[in-house]
Amino acid sequence: MFVVFCRHSETDKAENPDDPPLSDRGRALVDEAATWIRTQELGVPNLVISSKWVRCRETASILAYHLGVADDQLRVRPGIPATASRLADLVAELVAGVGPEGKAVLVGSHPSQQLVEHIYLRDLPKPSRRVKPVVYVIDTELGESVASWWPDKIHA
Repeated sequence: MFVVFCRHSETDKAENPDDPPLSDRGRALVDEAATWIRTQELGVPNLVISSKWVRCRETASILAYHLGVADDQLRVRPGIPATASRLADLVAELVAGVGPEGKAVLVGSHPSQQLVEHIYLRDLPKPSRRVKPVVYVIDTELGESVASWWPDKIHA
């Protein structure tokens, strides 16, 4: 199973500092991220799950639209887990829900990005904390990230 993890895109904190929406640039960057995800030839994800934050929901909605995910397959969770055991539980839940050949997209914020990097990236290059959005394609069978994208990354 492939899980695409995406950290939300850039926000407009002037509009609502507690739960800011995406900025115009942030929305454009999600468009770029979706284009890159399509180049990975994973097919249409079975499910897109977002944390409750406006910035995450907007990022998920844009990705779902560009990736061809049906509206009823876009879900919101109170949060994407920020502990290893809870993330493992969520991945197991996804595998059970969409099957070992399925694909899912998770959209979260910085704490869950750090966890994904710790578990799945190990010694691979990582962006600075300020970079948004960040996308990792994770092969759950291999237990590692097989591809990554972020703005201004030099892609081989």
